[in-house]
Order: sequence, then C-alpha cells, then structure tokens
Amino acid sequence: MKLNYFELYKKRLERSGENSGESVWNSSVNLINQTFENSHNFRKVKIDGHEVDARILEGKHYYERKLLFRPNQITKLGSLVEFDNETWMIFESFNETISPKASVRHLNEYLRWYDKEKNIHKVKCLAMATRITKYDITPNRYDIDLLAGGIYAIAQSNEEIKTIKPSQRFILGESVYEIAGIDDVTYRNADGSGIIQFTCKLTTFMDSDNRIEKIADNTLLYRDKNGDNEGENSWWT
Repeated sequence: MKLNYFELYKKRLERSGENSGESVWNSSVNLINQTFENSHNFRKVKIDGHEVDARILEGKHYYERKLLFRPNQITKLGSLVEFDNETWMIFESFNETISPKASVRHLNEYLRWYDKEKNIHKVKCLAMATRITKYDITPNRYDIDLLAGGIYAIAQSNEEIKTIKPSQRFILGESVYEIAGIDDVTYRNADGSGIIQFTCKLTTFMDSDNRIEKIADNTLLYRDKNGDNEGENSWWT
C-alpha cells in the first residue's frame, strides 16, 4: 500500500525517536551539534579543569563574557573557566537543555594570606567596587553599604576560602583592606559550592606587611586567649 505524504513524514520522524515530539527534539540537538563548531567565536574552554566546547560572546563590560554551550551541558555558579590564557568565574548559569549558557567575569586579583601554621594561600578573585549580592553577613548586622575607598572581593566558594574571617587583612592592588563582611549564602548551589563575596574596607599598612609578595600581616588575628602570638611576631621575621 502506498503511503501518503503525512504517513511518510511520520515514518521519517520515528527514525529519530519514539514519537514526533522526541524526533523534533533529537533533530534540533543533532543540528546544533553538527553546526556548533562553524561559528567564528567557537572555542575550547576548561570548566573546573574539564574541557568543553563553547561559543564566546562579548558582554556589556570589558570584564564580562557570555558563553553558549552544546545541548545538555551543565554548569554551576562559581565554577572557574579557563580561556584566552585568563581565568573567569561563572556568575550566572542557565542550564536549558537545548541551549545552555553562562555569564562569566574575569578574575583580576588574588587573595593572599598566611594561616596560623604559616602556610601560604593564594586564591584568584574579582576585586571591584560594585556588589553582586544583596547581603553581607557580619557578626552583628546585615546589608553593609560600601564605605569610601572600599571594594568587594569575590571568589569561588570552597573550604580554603571559607577559612577567611572578619577583620582579616589583605593587600589588593596598591592598598590594604580589612574584611568587614562575608556573604556565603546568596550565590550558593545546593551542594554548598558557589560564590562568596567579601566586603573590604580600606585600612592602613603596617610595617610588618609584606608589600613585595602582597601579603598582609595577620598576626593579631591569631593571638591566643592570653594575648600571646601563636608563633613569631610576624610571618616573615
């Protein structure tokens, strides 16, 4: 029996899926995958060390980029992305199955510090004068306004960065700052990962600050209950 046009169309669809909806979906995914690399802005990028395909678009600001991915690619807030010999961080993630995308910002600074065992820590961050979150957690209040000369330091949330405490000091750029507030809630994934934002107020240099390596002296932060230092007077004397 000769099939009519509609029956032939259904037959073709069924080759790509169990029903017409699934067939259209699979055809769309196949088309995107077949043509994804044809774009001039196609790039291989690394997300938390794993290589994936992406198309990179300019953002509203020089430090922003938009990333488009192949279907079914999953991304998370706070993930670090490597491309163009620079490190970026995902600030927005849209895990749409057919056209997933993410917004990233360039990480332009490092948070450097010694812990009380004198181990050095160095974490990439975004230092800027504009907040990304609504609330900064402090020991006694919420929603801090940025004081004159202050900045925000924004980094990937992980166990290392979570050791930073209020009043801890950092050298960023050519100035020294003190942590005045911490927001580790607003941009948080279900698994506890995400983005952490530090509100930093401008303070003064100490003679014991290491300006060459850009590491502020936090000896006072590590005093024991008797007021004695847990070690030498500073980390580099």
